[in-house]
Amino acid sequence: MLNKVDYYLYKVDVTQPTGAEVSYFWEISVAEFDGKIFSYAKADEFGRKIRWHESNETDKESALAAIKERCKAQSK
Repeated sequence: MLNKVDYYLYKVDVTQPTGAEVSYFWEISVAEFDGKIFSYAKADEFGRKIRWHESNETDKESALAAIKERCKAQSK
C-alpha cells in the first residue's frame, strides 16, 4: 500500500554561546497511514534526526506543528 507523504523545509535560527547566528534546515515528513499520523525529521548539517514515529496528534497539521517544536528544541 502506498500513501502520500507531505514534505516541508523548516528553518531554525539559533544564537550560539559565542554569539554567532546559525540557521539549521530541517527536512520534515508527515504522512497518514492506516488512519494514524506519522512524522519524521532530519537536519543533515549537524547529523540530527527524529525517527519515524506515530504522532499523538490527530491530523497532519497538528503533527507538523508538534514536530517543528521538537526540531526547534534539538537545534539549541
